[in-house]
Amino acid sequence: MERSNEMNTGTSKALVCEQSRDVLIKGYMVYEAFINQFEKMISEDFKESILLHILLMTHRIMFNQQYQDIIEDLERTKLKKYY
Repeated sequence: MERSNEMNTGTSKALVCEQSRDVLIKGYMVYEAFINQFEKMISEDFKESILLHILLMTHRIMFNQQYQDIIEDLERTKLKKYY
């Protein structure tokens, strides 16, 4: 029984690793295209912020999540602490 759990955990870790790598790569590709398109309009100070926003946006799109869903999940988690 323990061996089966180890295999499932290993498989799920591998899947999570692959998915997170895909999010990062796709997000960075979007970022590069965005910067190339709007390079003259974006100051160096904002590039890191834009990268973070694009990576988060890519994650939301790939996993079909919206901010409202995330906020609701956080609120439910906070409420559980009080029960």
